[in-house]
Formats: sequence, C-alpha cells, structure tokens
Amino acid sequence: GKCMNEVKKPRKPLIFYYCIVLICLILFNSIAVPWLMERQVKEVDYGTFISMTEKKQVDRVDLDSQENVIYFTDKEEQIYKTAMVEDAGLTDFQAHQMEHQLGALTDCNYGQGLAVIHPAYYRHILKDAEAKFTRFAKEVFGVETAEEGINALEAFIKECGLPTSWSQLASRVDITPELLRRVADTCNLIPSGPRALDRDEIYEILMECM
Repeated sequence: GKCMNEVKKPRKPLIFYYCIVLICLILFNSIAVPWLMERQVKEVDYGTFISMTEKKQVDRVDLDSQENVIYFTDKEEQIYKTAMVEDAGLTDFQAHQMEHQLGALTDCNYGQGLAVIHPAYYRHILKDAEAKFTRFAKEVFGVETAEEGINALEAFIKECGLPTSWSQLASRVDITPELLRRVADTCNLIPSGPRALDRDEIYEILMECM
C-alpha cells in the first residue's frame, strides 16, 4: 500500500491562475494591440493629405495637436496619419495660447478652437511676415499671394468639416464678446514670431471669429 506519511503538495489557489491571465492580458493590451493598430495606419506626407482632400477622398479628420499629427480616413475607412505643417515664425504659438485660455473658460475642443482662430490670426499678422505667408501659399496650396494662401487655408478647414467661426463651435458655454474679452485679458502673451500682440489686438482677432 501507499505510505501513510506521503505528503501531498498543496494546490495553488484559483486566484493565482487569475493573476497569470490578468498579467497576460495587460501585456497583450500594452504591447500587441498598439503594434497591431500601428500596422493598420498608413503614414503619408502632408502633400498626400492635401491632394486626397482636394480629390474628395478624405472622409474624416482628427487633429492631435499634442503629437503634432493629423489622422484621417478615406472612403474605405483606411486610416492615415501625417505630420502637421507648422512654421514657428508664423504661428509663434500665440494662437495656441488664445485657444488654451478659451478652453479653460469653455468646453470647446482644442483642435476646433485652433481651426477657428488661425485664419483670423494669420490675416492680422500677414503684413508682418508677408514673404513667409507667400511662400506658404505657393508651396502648400499652389496659389500666388499671401492673402490667397490664407483664404485657401480657411477653405481647406471648411472642407475638412471643421468650424471657422465661434457659432459653429461645439460648446455648451456661450461664446460672447464678454467671454472673449476675458480670454484676451488673461491668456499668455508670447513675445516672438513676426511681432508680439497686445491684449486689444488679441480681442480684435477673437471678435473677428464671431
């Protein structure tokens, strides 16, 4: 017969196996899923994005300003990404400071807020950096003058389905002249770019977006 003194190994509790499964799931979600998602995204240059938009091949657009990336889909739901084209000498991030403060006082989407602000801001500083705006117009939109380039940018923003005025912005907070005055009076002022703006100029730009 079997020895009466034989010691059986204790069975591991069920929670031990649950922990192993949980760790495997966490590893899969943190490593495999992002890798698989990245494999499904085609990276293209900004010119391809412009070209596909002009040919009405773009279905949806999502701006990731933190990563400086544009994600968009075509009619077949293929996902693409491209880097945003920015010229630090043009934007100098003053527009971003305006939107940051607007976002602090409302619940508006960051990318949509920038879409509204940028054309008005660019028109305001056009004469301070006309050569750069003209180059932007020619290289990005294939038009000749700085004014035509800004108009083309605004038309492109509309074509992407983004707002170009405060009335089109999705916000549960009413954007009034009084609120825009608060934005102008409290946003950070950036002393760079073509020239620094004062608070009255910022208010004027914000009011032009009404």
